[in-house]
Amino acid sequence: MARSFTVEAGGVEFKGSTAPAKAQIEMLHIAGRTGLIVSLQEKASDMALVVALTQIHPDDFTALRKLCFVSGKEDLVVRAADNVPVGENLFQDAPQDFYLLVGRALVENLSPFWQLRKATVEGSAEQTASH
Repeated sequence: MARSFTVEAGGVEFKGSTAPAKAQIEMLHIAGRTGLIVSLQEKASDMALVVALTQIHPDDFTALRKLCFVSGKEDLVVRAADNVPVGENLFQDAPQDFYLLVGRALVENLSPFWQLRKATVEGSAEQTASH
């Protein structure tokens, strides 16, 4: 079931809902294959997230954008003030904010991934390989 969220990019609030499971699975696969997954933690800075997204292949970025923002004919993310669907044209002279919005939508969709991390005895969430 979709979960609602709100995120901010470039001082503008956007609202949306998470994508269907099939789309989230594809998002996770792309994020893992491209190495992007490590940058999708909630505590990641805006700049780190944008830089990570600019380093993946443009086709992967386009796929992630579509998976995050559209499901069939339904817009998953809109500008909160007026319900305008998200598109690159909303970010004239501020392309970094578009990348940031894609990144924040990805974080919302893939945040359950980080629940796989388990705290160790010392309280750290880092896991060590067992042999």
